[in-house]
Amino acid sequence: MMKAIKLFWHKYNYLEYEILVSECLNDELKAKLQKKLHYHFDQYHSLKESI
Repeated sequence: MMKAIKLFWHKYNYLEYEILVSECLNDELKAKLQKKLHYHFDQYHSLKESI
């Protein structure tokens, strides 16, 4: 359960980070960040379902 919560907050921090710096990021960096976001989101959901 703690892992899922940790991942959830990790994802939330990425979202917050994306909002803060979205104006400054070029497309390549934005794409990398989106990829990370989706990865952590998927991880969170698969962990949540397996609990």
